[in-house]
Amino acid sequence: MDTNDMRFASPGGFSTGVEFESYVRDAFDVAAGRGRRGQPKMLSIGLHGRVIADRGACRLAAVLAHMRAQPDVWFAQRVDIAGTGSPSTRPEPESSVSVLQGPG
Repeated sequence: MDTNDMRFASPGGFSTGVEFESYVRDAFDVAAGRGRRGQPKMLSIGLHGRVIADRGACRLAAVLAHMRAQPDVWFAQRVDIAGTGSPSTRPEPESSVSVLQGPG
């Protein structure tokens, strides 16, 4: 719930898309740094159509561009992550950081 656009609706949360972008980018950079040191992390970003479209959509594209520009990042859907639970079924790591995308 930390990197979630609902923080636009929370007191003390995000006031602007720039704040959202900065927060999510920083969270990603921390997770990516830990992954590159051998501690892989997953970053899930909670998005709600009416919230992100109203205040943060223009900045979401910038966040995703930043993530895609980094080496060793895996953009995964839930089904992709579910298949990695058992060591016997876990694929070779494609990355040190996972970014979960919702369906579609």
